Formats: sequence, structure tokens, C-alpha cells
Amino acid sequence: MKRFLLVALIVSLLVTCKSPDPAPCNTCDRFHCQVNGERFAPSGPWKSNPLNAYTMDSMKTLIIDARNGSKYIGLGIKLPHALKVGTYRLNSTNEGSAIYLEKGKRYKTDTIHTGIIQISDLLIEGKRIIRGTFSFSAIDSLSREEVQVKDGFFQVFLKDY
Repeated sequence: MKRFLLVALIVSLLVTCKSPDPAPCNTCDRFHCQVNGERFAPSGPWKSNPLNAYTMDSMKTLIIDARNGSKYIGLGIKLPHALKVGTYRLNSTNEGSAIYLEKGKRYKTDTIHTGIIQISDLLIEGKRIIRGTFSFSAIDSLSREEVQVKDGFFQVFLKDY
């Protein structure tokens, strides 16, 4: 009888208890966004480094670049102080800029076509990891075509340049 109760208890626990959702990957490199409504995520051979994030000048400069074949997104921030959690403008002036390359066209932010990068976490768990979101509009100066980059997310390991 004791054996039956033990088996019944174990079965009951297995049926009623759900395993928790897997913990978010705090050390994984991730990057994705929508470019004119189409999903963009870095892709390519392992050695091609389709996703990189660098800091320079004692963490006063941040560069994130992502490649997928001939498509490229670059985000850059240059600050008078060390990078910290916060919102930064992508407007190709003092603070930051963004670029999207595709099919020989070079879409860049400017004072009219702007965006933001929101850094929500920096140096997560003592590691050099940065996490945040971004969006921007940009224009190709030759064709005057515009591109909209929305719903951007990144979580990347920071390297020193």
C-alpha cells in the first residue's frame, strides 16, 4: 500500500507540476529587427562573424554591426562619458548614428531621419554583455529612398577594439 501511495504521489506531482520556462540566455548573442516590415537577423558562416559589438575609448564609444549576406546594419554611439543604461539618439550628429546597407544602397540617419537606441542592461552578471532595443529611419542620399528599421533587439557580448 505504501508503494502504491508513493507512486500515486509521484505521478500526481508529474501531472500537476509544469517545469518552469527555460531561463533567458544571458550569455547568448542575439540581434533582430524589422526592415521595411521584413525580418532581419544576422546570418552567415561561423567564421564570418555576422554579429559584433565593440567598445572603444574607455567605453565612450559603442559599435554594433550585424550582417546577413549583402545586408548590413550598423549602430554607433559616441559619448563624452562612459556608456550607461539609457536612451541615445541616432541622428548622425553628436551622439549616434545608424546605417543600413542593401543592394548597393547606403541608408543613413541624419537630422531628419533619426532613431533611438535604448540600453536596458549593461555588463549583465559581471560579464561584458549589453542588451537593448533600437529603431530608426534612414535615407539613401543618392536615390532619396527611405528605409524603416523597427522592433530592434540586441543582446551581445562586448569586445574591446
